[in-house]
Formats: sequence, structure tokens, C-alpha cells
Amino acid sequence: MADQLALDWTFDPAETRILTLLQVRRGRAAAIRVADLAAATGQSGDPAIGERQVQEIIHRLRVQHGQPIASAAGKPAGYYIPETSQEVEEFYHEQKSKALGTLAAAAAVKRTSLPALLGQLALEVERQALGAKRLASAPEAA
Repeated sequence: MADQLALDWTFDPAETRILTLLQVRRGRAAAIRVADLAAATGQSGDPAIGERQVQEIIHRLRVQHGQPIASAAGKPAGYYIPETSQEVEEFYHEQKSKALGTLAAAAAVKRTSLPALLGQLALEVERQALGAKRLASAPEAA
């Protein structure tokens, strides 16, 4: 299917630790704050992964690995694995609202309209998808 993402199912050790910690955080009520998640990643003798690193790892787990990790800013705040369709929808709407707000700010700085910027972004995404498709179908160099 053309709309499916190509996912990477190999995890590095930090991604594995974060994902393992999140597997027991099912449902919004079980959300874990980024600071607590960072502290929990430390192993004996090893420093804990920093909060910014945790956020970057969560992003990779979501985008590159397709992991369904939600987050919430309100109480309880933190990361969790959504259990219900309502939790998925709440996360989706919160993220979409943030993204549109960021894009509206970018459009204002660029002195263009949000619809024009969205059109440009759609073209960029199509170009990237075509490039990835070409790379995937190219014969391997011997």
C-alpha cells in the first residue's frame, strides 16, 4: 500500500530500554514524566539518559519504528502507550493542533498563507517519497 510507512524494526540499546519501560505504562493514567523516564534508564555504573535524549529516542520510536507512544502535557503528564481509541484520538488532536500552530507561525515568518505553506510541504513530502521509492527499487551495487 502506498500510504504505509517503511518501518525499521531494529532497536538500539537506548531505544530498547525506553520501550521496555513504556510497555508497562498502558493508558494515560499510567503516564511517566520525561524526567522520571530519564532517571529510570540509568543502569548500575552508567549515567541516566538525559531528558532531551529521551525525547529524541521517543521521536525515533514513533517515527522510524512505528511505536504507538502517546504523550500528554496535562495531568497526568508524560509518555504512555494508549489503551483506548479515545486516548489515541486525544493524542492525535493535541499533536495536530501543535503542528498547525507551528506551521502557522512558520507561514507568518515566511509571509505566506498557511494553505500555501501546506501545499509546498505536500510537494516536498511527495518528492521525498518518490526519492525513497527509487532508492528502494534501485538494484544493489555489486
